[in-house]
Amino acid sequence: MAMIKPALPVFFSSPISVPIPALNMITITPSSAT
Repeated sequence: MAMIKPALPVFFSSPISVPIPALNMITITPSSAT
């Protein structure tokens, strides 16, 4: 969850820059955390 927090502002800051990587990170983070 700690990774998702900082990832949210970064994703919104540059959503077009890395939309797929950001989504992947958010999807993998909870999966790995659990």
